[in-house]
Amino acid sequence: MLGARSRAAGVPDSASLLTLARTFTEGGQRRTPVLNPNGDVVNVVSQTALLRFIAASDEVLLPAASLSDMGLGNINVECTKTDTPVVQALQTMHRSRVSALPVLDETGEVVSLLSSSDLRVIMGGDFNFLNCSVEEFVGHVRRSDRPKTPFPYIRISPDNSVKHCITL
Repeated sequence: MLGARSRAAGVPDSASLLTLARTFTEGGQRRTPVLNPNGDVVNVVSQTALLRFIAASDEVLLPAASLSDMGLGNINVECTKTDTPVVQALQTMHRSRVSALPVLDETGEVVSLLSSSDLRVIMGGDFNFLNCSVEEFVGHVRRSDRPKTPFPYIRISPDNSVKHCITL
């Protein structure tokens, strides 16, 4: 049986972009069905598709205001350090109700991201990784079955506009 959090809310095909965005942010969904007036599903829209549309329509849709002017980008983000034990980082993710944590080196620079999808190593029954450092664990996960591609870390500040952030 699906729980309340698992149910897709759906939006009418006449919904505004703001309504669609709120469905993603308030409902915790990554995709949502689009419903015609009869309640039939006529499409499924993802967060990525919405961002691509906004980026392609930037001259019309994106405000020139900065993130801080719009009240965005002013939250404390949970992070973990490279030398933190994996089990402690997982506890932080659970407590904070997030699916990923930026991993910071000793200078405070973002060097990686620990995400819930990385846990497939532990799900395979290899619980020894719970006691190793986040740096060792992420290094193992990245070497195991993924091609070596650099992860693009993009720096933005509260002074940047939404247009700047989306079109990077």
